Amino acid sequence: MPPLARTAAAIAAAACMLSAVTGFVVPSAGSCGPSADVAKTRRILGTAPSRTTVAQQHHHSIVMAAAPVVKRVAIVGAGVGGLTLANALCTGSTAVDEVKVFEKFDSVKPGIGGGVQINSGAVILARLGLGDAVKAGGNQVERILSRTVGGRVTLDLDVKKMVQSNPKRRSVMVDNGTPMLFTIMRDRLMQILAGGLPSGVVSTSREVTSVEESPSGAKLRFADGSTEGPFDLVVGADGIKGAARKAVRAGPGGGSGGDNDDAIYSGIRVQYGVAPAGQRPEGSERELHQWFGGDTYGLSATYQGIGDKKFEMVAALYQDRDRKEENAVWDQVEAKGACLRRLDERRFPREMRALAEASDRFYELGVYYRNPLEGWVSRGEGQVVLLGDAAHAMPPNLGQGANQAIQDAYCLARRLADLNSGAAFEGSLIAALRDYERARKPDTSLVLAKSAFVGAVETLGGAAGGGALGEAFRDNFFFGMWKAGVAEQIFMDGAMPKV
Repeated sequence: MPPLARTAAAIAAAACMLSAVTGFVVPSAGSCGPSADVAKTRRILGTAPSRTTVAQQHHHSIVMAAAPVVKRVAIVGAGVGGLTLANALCTGSTAVDEVKVFEKFDSVKPGIGGGVQINSGAVILARLGLGDAVKAGGNQVERILSRTVGGRVTLDLDVKKMVQSNPKRRSVMVDNGTPMLFTIMRDRLMQILAGGLPSGVVSTSREVTSVEESPSGAKLRFADGSTEGPFDLVVGADGIKGAARKAVRAGPGGGSGGDNDDAIYSGIRVQYGVAPAGQRPEGSERELHQWFGGDTYGLSATYQGIGDKKFEMVAALYQDRDRKEENAVWDQVEAKGACLRRLDERRFPREMRALAEASDRFYELGVYYRNPLEGWVSRGEGQVVLLGDAAHAMPPNLGQGANQAIQDAYCLARRLADLNSGAAFEGSLIAALRDYERARKPDTSLVLAKSAFVGAVETLGGAAGGGALGEAFRDNFFFGMWKAGVAEQIFMDGAMPKV
């Protein structure tokens, strides 16, 4: 297939995903508020739908169930989504007695991985009482600037002004005068989330290999042969190839679920490095700088890390249709050298080159995603549910992975609170989990589709992406989207929480 035809196919696939999700029922105009069935149940019980936090909504007068349905919850994976859910269940009035988080690594290791953008996720964390910690631990974003390597500006968004000048955005996204738009190192965010939990909730060096469902509850089996359970609910927050996802795919009985390597390769690879602050232009620490050169999209940004230390990250994304074996040993020298050659050959500015050269850790990965139409709830006893990458891994081009996982966690916690209080679902765990899936799947599917589309366009050019014609289309496309106001709308749509 010719390069432009491949690109057109990628764009068409994104469009198909956009149209496919329209068959889902979107509750409350895309919010994670209750579906029609839940709203009806609440009217019967004499309680009103609420958009307040998990903790606040149970200050209302609610008819309590005879006994909570979900008392013991196991969360597989101490990532952003898993720890957010643990916070929501432990700090909110959900009537969940025990929350246990199992993490396969021995700790939340500092100095590992890169940075993330949090906006809609930051709003949700503020609702959970972590707003001050996020504001103190994050680096505020005020501007997004995109240019070609030749110097043409293709996008310039004053995101702080975009929030402050719009009453609706301001009412949702400003917390005590601060717009909730941040960049933060992943290990710092994990530290904030773990720090909000009671002692003993998180167990490290516990790798879950399978989840087994039965009428008495779900049991976890670990790599060392030990087991724990039964649990009333197991939440899979263990990533794109996690054990909980296998259980959801397995059907009745649970177990391994067979092959779990069905992630879809996007045809895009990313090289990224992290360096101590000081390489980027003076005065740019609150700006995200995007660059287009040949077939490569580049990003430079500043992130705040543990101990309030600033870091800078460089990333280069490009098309490569050959699905490669991932570098499990993180050959940083090889990845760094390949990135420097790419930046030099495509004449990226000194800002990008200097940052890559100064990076003391470097990675290269393929970008994968999941079919957004796959189910999130186990087909057996309905005791296993997915969130975050386990449910809807998506390309990183819109910076929404962590934000969507945080919203998943908050939405699921609200469903469990309604179930246990007797406000909805008539004692049915499966009904509560299905309602969570119905509430979140449309939005995450749309974000995934838009991310795939943006990634395909950002990496046009070169032999794989239509050469000079592809580059010209890309540059003019983003310039036109900026001037038409579409780029602002796309960014703010992701930055505004849907829960």
